[in-house]
Amino acid sequence: ERWTRQKAKMELAQRPSAKVSGELNEWVGNLDPKDKLYDLHLLEALAAFATMESVQPQLLDRVLNAKDHRARAFAARIAGRWQDRLQDADTFLARAANDKHPQVRMEAILACGQSTRPGAIKLAAQAVTRHPRERWIDYAFTQAVFHHERHWRPALTEGRLDFGSDIRALAAVLQKRGSRDLLNTLLRLA
Repeated sequence: ERWTRQKAKMELAQRPSAKVSGELNEWVGNLDPKDKLYDLHLLEALAAFATMESVQPQLLDRVLNAKDHRARAFAARIAGRWQDRLQDADTFLARAANDKHPQVRMEAILACGQSTRPGAIKLAAQAVTRHPRERWIDYAFTQAVFHHERHWRPALTEGRLDFGSDIRALAAVLQKRGSRDLLNTLLRLA
């Protein structure tokens, strides 16, 4: 069944985007929230749009509100993939980074690590400082800090990345990638 669904999404991606998007949006609009497969249907619709690279912020918002954490985790991944085309990507990523389920937070952290916006590292850091840390979350955060360093480090040292009063988030980033050089630069900024 998974193979069939994947092939169907790939087939839809080959068709005229405007027509497929209209049909999919109509189908999503007719879904019954009381249906026990509601979250799965929303996830499949989001996956179809993602396959077509058709950004759908309203659907993304709905999936981030799903009851099923797996749907929310997938939405966090897609928010990361679409962040260059979403008007307010940080709002979606911040919500996922503060989700009650660790899988959703982990996907948000990984998405932040792929961002080109310096402030994304702050969202990733808040995901690890405001919630219990787990082995995989910590690993994802370490990867995000290292992968995203070329974006956050210059912004931090130039004073363009502000953690405000969130010292715990700043400390989490510096703990993963801090150095004497960086510390001296930050002390000069203070």
